[in-house]
Amino acid sequence: MLLRIRQEVDQIVGIDGKIKEEKILELPYLHAVIKETMRLHTPAPLLAPHTTEREVKLGNYIVPPKTQIMVNAWAIAMDPCFWERPGSFMPERFLKNEIDYKGQDFEFLPFGSGRRRCPGMPMAPRMKATPLVATPIPLN
Repeated sequence: MLLRIRQEVDQIVGIDGKIKEEKILELPYLHAVIKETMRLHTPAPLLAPHTTEREVKLGNYIVPPKTQIMVNAWAIAMDPCFWERPGSFMPERFLKNEIDYKGQDFEFLPFGSGRRRCPGMPMAPRMKATPLVATPIPLN
């Protein structure tokens, strides 16, 4: 896995090993590894609490007004209804689909969704990718 990331970085970034922000967008396997890491190790397992304004039907339940609702993002990320082998680290699952962490795909909510999502969301993938430096490694 690390070898595959290094090969991708070497191919896209080049020999000098200096990663520019625009080049980070051209690293699909690195992004898949970051997404899979965020799925397995959700930054905030419980999302910001929400309060119902009126009576709401949620699944088979009637939730009265002014009830605090907590969303367990970790449980969703580990749900076998959404993920094949949810306890396994499989970045390839993100290469095969368009699921993203921006809050529109409700099976993957590491930063929440809507108005209360994490304001640091755009910066997080860049910060996770920054320490990676392309250095030549022997392949034999």
